[in-house]
Amino acid sequence: IIMFTTFNNAEYETIMELGRGAYGTVFLVVHSETRKVYAMKKLKNRNEGFALAQKEINMFSKIGEHPNLISLKGIEITKNHTHLYMDYVRGEDLFDFFEEKRATIDLNMIIGYFKQLLCAVKHMHDNGISHRDIKPENILITKNGTIKLIDYCMSSTERITGGFYGTIEFMSPEIIENPYKKYDTYKADVWACGMVLYEMIYGMMEHGSRSSIIKFICASEISIPDVSSFPIN
Repeated sequence: IIMFTTFNNAEYETIMELGRGAYGTVFLVVHSETRKVYAMKKLKNRNEGFALAQKEINMFSKIGEHPNLISLKGIEITKNHTHLYMDYVRGEDLFDFFEEKRATIDLNMIIGYFKQLLCAVKHMHDNGISHRDIKPENILITKNGTIKLIDYCMSSTERITGGFYGTIEFMSPEIIENPYKKYDTYKADVWACGMVLYEMIYGMMEHGSRSSIIKFICASEISIPDVSSFPIN
């Protein structure tokens, strides 16, 4: 088990807000003296917040270091909040990247990004963790073209389990059809990777109503297209 360094939030300056969720907010912070920057997730300790923070710390401990995953560098726990200090990735998420640069993207580039995503997921699985929320918005691309799979708050150490976890457009059919029946979370991660690959090749899907998404995932016939049909070079 990795022991994380205890940070002191008073030593950091907040630069800007990076994102906001149900239980907390992520800020870009910089150390007052060293000028080292981090992405700091500030989680509320009330209700489920503290349990989620402890779970995420545990996940980071099991994941360790990997070039395609985010690392936890330090923590601080106060009466009201838990602060997680993580690698700050300069770049944009896969969704925005492909929306803005689709005209310049070729098949080799997609293959390179997809291989990195698979390496990240394999490392998690090899360490007994399923991600459970793989989607373009949780995949960052750095300026040098490195993929970073982020957000482990839904991750689990139980491979065979039940529950309606993830983002519906990227859920596997067995989750949608019966989330209370146990399923293989590793296989669900692989399905989600396939959906990400589909969007990288064909463009981001127009996400309709909940019922139409469920029908698309569960009722569509699965086929493997010929590479010549891909709308990219």
